[in-house]
Amino acid sequence: MRFSRVPLTIADLTELAPSALASNAHASRSERYGFQSTTEVISMMESEGFRIFSASQSGTRRADRRDYLKHMLRFRHESTQELAVGGLVPELVLINSSDGSSAYKLMAGIFRLVCANGMVVADSMIQSIRVRHTVTMIQDVLAASKTITKQTHVALDAIQEWQRIQLSDGEQNALATAAHHVRFADSEGHVNTPITPAQLLQIRREDDRANDLWTVHNRIQENVIKGGLTARAPSTNDSNGYRRGRRIQTREVKELSQDVKLNQALWTLSEEMAKLKR
Repeated sequence: MRFSRVPLTIADLTELAPSALASNAHASRSERYGFQSTTEVISMMESEGFRIFSASQSGTRRADRRDYLKHMLRFRHESTQELAVGGLVPELVLINSSDGSSAYKLMAGIFRLVCANGMVVADSMIQSIRVRHTVTMIQDVLAASKTITKQTHVALDAIQEWQRIQLSDGEQNALATAAHHVRFADSEGHVNTPITPAQLLQIRREDDRANDLWTVHNRIQENVIKGGLTARAPSTNDSNGYRRGRRIQTREVKELSQDVKLNQALWTLSEEMAKLKR
């Protein structure tokens, strides 16, 4: 996902998220599918003071679906600019598709300027809102956008609290271990990776050397989402002979559903840590 310091244009969306510009629904949709192009929603949002600052879309090997895929747009409203403190900017995260894979979903987000990192606030703090594809969809999206934007102060207040909470080494490791399971566990809860929980606490910049909950949350979130962590799998010596363990590197999380799921899960973990520290 590309993050910009200035609002994105339609030309930018053509490059970053062309599915957001679909002019009709995918052929698989029936006549009952209340298609409304995302471009109409963008136009309406811009008229209400929202601007897009980042965009991305899912990938596919099916050429017939490429222009209808799930896409994510992150908006900022002109009224929330005054709330931007400490390099943090409140955002509205919108997800949609034109192939039936997703209804409109709106969530609260936080953008951290120092690392160009976008987060998603868990539903437990600010409830996300789904809007079905119907004839009233545009107005429903606008109403949901205003509802979530009015609640952004809740997330910013929580961040201020997290900045005051100091974590011991043991507490940081406990948070990283839980995040490690969220990131790497399979459907049965088994974790099989040489990447360790301690690596999720890796410091990528001097500004993140502090031990408060908010800074630790940021270190873990960035290491989980942006990837780049390396480790070597253990060597094996069996009936097939000796095999030296290969070196692996974690990849950036680009699939939109996984991005949102991980972001919200990590936010919830930090919420629970804050409750314990109180």
